[in-house]
Amino acid sequence: GQTVLEASEDLGGDLPFDDCARICGKCKTRLLSGRAVMDAEDALDPSARANALILSCQVRCLDAVVVEA
Repeated sequence: GQTVLEASEDLGGDLPFDDCARICGKCKTRLLSGRAVMDAEDALDPSARANALILSCQVRCLDAVVVEA
């Protein structure tokens, strides 16, 4: 049930983020492999979505994922 950001922090990762309302877009990162779903995509324009960008603060994995760090 963790977000990619939470899982990264638990593993000692250092993904960028800002403590905000989960729509600022500062935690954008590229999903390199795996399947994930976001609660909302308000901070992502169609071009960002087409380039596999995700918001690590809200995306939840459907299986094992790899993200650009």
